[in-house]
Amino acid sequence: MQIKDDVGSIDPQLERQVETIRNLVDSYLKIIHKTQRDIVPKTVMYLIVNEVCCIVHPLSSCCSVVLLQL
Repeated sequence: MQIKDDVGSIDPQLERQVETIRNLVDSYLKIIHKTQRDIVPKTVMYLIVNEVCCIVHPLSSCCSVVLLQL
């Protein structure tokens, strides 16, 4: 992979590799964003339900395993 002598012009193979890497990173970040959008509301609801469970049944086992089930 050599850069041509012309200013601003690079090897076409290098351009393809850079574009491929950009696409892979973009896809990865989209997956991460989608996963977080999916997991955060579920986690919040889980914690709310467990907190209510602890208030309603303070001696039950649900209070002690809140973080273990995440």
